[in-house]
Amino acid sequence: MKSLKLLGIVILSLLILQDCEKDSPSAKNFRVNGHIQKGPFQIGGTVTLLELDNNLHPTGRSFYSTVSDKFGSFSFPYVELGSNYVELIADGFYYNENFGQVSTDRLILKAIADLSDSSTININILTHLTRDRLLYLIQDENETYSDAKKQAQDEVLAIFNLQSTDETDFEYLDISKSSELNSKLLAISSILQGYKSISSLTELLAGISLDIKEDGKLDSKEIQTEVISDAYLLNTDFIIGNLSNYYGDSSFNNFPKYCRQFTDSSEFQPLVKIKYPESVENEENLLSKDDNTMIQTGEIYILTHEIGLPENHSASFSVSIVKTSESGQIEFLPNDLTNWNYIDDYCSNDGTDSQIVLHCGILINCWDITKASAIPLKLKVSGSGTMRVTIYIMTDVLPYIGWEFGSTKNYSW
Repeated sequence: MKSLKLLGIVILSLLILQDCEKDSPSAKNFRVNGHIQKGPFQIGGTVTLLELDNNLHPTGRSFYSTVSDKFGSFSFPYVELGSNYVELIADGFYYNENFGQVSTDRLILKAIADLSDSSTININILTHLTRDRLLYLIQDENETYSDAKKQAQDEVLAIFNLQSTDETDFEYLDISKSSELNSKLLAISSILQGYKSISSLTELLAGISLDIKEDGKLDSKEIQTEVISDAYLLNTDFIIGNLSNYYGDSSFNNFPKYCRQFTDSSEFQPLVKIKYPESVENEENLLSKDDNTMIQTGEIYILTHEIGLPENHSASFSVSIVKTSESGQIEFLPNDLTNWNYIDDYCSNDGTDSQIVLHCGILINCWDITKASAIPLKLKVSGSGTMRVTIYIMTDVLPYIGWEFGSTKNYSW
């Protein structure tokens, strides 16, 4: 009798174990690696991997790693998971591409991924912005992971008037690589950074994530204004130089194209709208040319702008042009200097205290751009040479950031 009871207990135990095995997927081993980029996170930043179930709820299992180089690389050499779904959470300092220096505070970025697709997972601004929307679509709208991922990604790009022409998931993107979607990542990452502190950036990311969570649309007028204003003031040429130096690559992806696409097509209303039209009455505008453009000898170029400000607000505006080569000539042709100050013997010191290097040319500025003529100056070049054009803007509409908003471009002929 005891033997029969013991046999029954054994059989019951085996059945329970079998049922448990049916409910729990077999554990799999993964090697997970990737890069964390805002700009790239710095050595010592932490990375947490959370196992998620099929509805993207945490199972309670977690693993930890750190950033191993200045490019934001991380690796989990061996993790045993009962699910393909994971969330990665990065926390650390990063290279701020807009400022050209490492951040003074830590930033947290997140990414949700399916390891059955790939074990290489990158964490970036776009993976972070899609996270809450993805969770909502799966947990509240009962969408499949693949459908929810595509919808969330398309909706985030649409905020910036951008689209994706391929099916690449955001966790495979890399700001240091050339491709349409990589360029869009860098454009959005730089726009959202703007001239903000880390706390302000964190607040903005949280605000966007919460706003788009249930309907996929950015409805907050305040956030719309902040984002489009930052896009108009973005110094893309400075960012290209910063990242080219950081990665040791003289070329970089074509993200300025998508920054301009956003400002040109968005219905968001900026605090300050600054544009440089390509031409006026068939005369080309030098200020519209991209950094490192080759301009034509004998061609007359104008200097002009379009600026929009709220009523009863003003902005100061200045442009300096200096020749940075010994060869070549620049002929400056004053056109209409109404309310402009014109300095024709301006020189900039580009050297050090021990070695002074002067580059000379002209400087024009006005204290209230709304009252100044639209085309103050024209110029043409001869021979062969190089020049540097620097633009500075200050306005009471925007918060003071310690220096003027501006950009610098270099041209050759």
